Amino acid sequence: MKLDELMSQWEARGLKRGRTLLLQASEAMEMIAAARSSKIRVLGVDSFRITDLTTEPQDDDTLDLSTATNQDDSWKLAAEFIQQRAKLNLFFEVTMKDSAG
Repeated sequence: MKLDELMSQWEARGLKRGRTLLLQASEAMEMIAAARSSKIRVLGVDSFRITDLTTEPQDDDTLDLSTATNQDDSWKLAAEFIQQRAKLNLFFEVTMKDSAG
């Protein structure tokens, strides 16, 4: 599966704010598992607090994996990062790229 196919499968399960797909913790972790199965690399995770009127990025709750040398670690670290914040009522943007690209 390619990245665009994966993203289209998850769009209905998340919240779109502009071009950003935001997922609750459980859906974000499931998407990371699907990315792992398809060998799609996770580059990072950003956290957001959502209200009716605003989308507030949580600068202290950001994970940058763009320089990770071990792809297996990036999936594990991203899932752990989200799991640790699962009870904070945050939404997550998972940034990914196809392994070939």
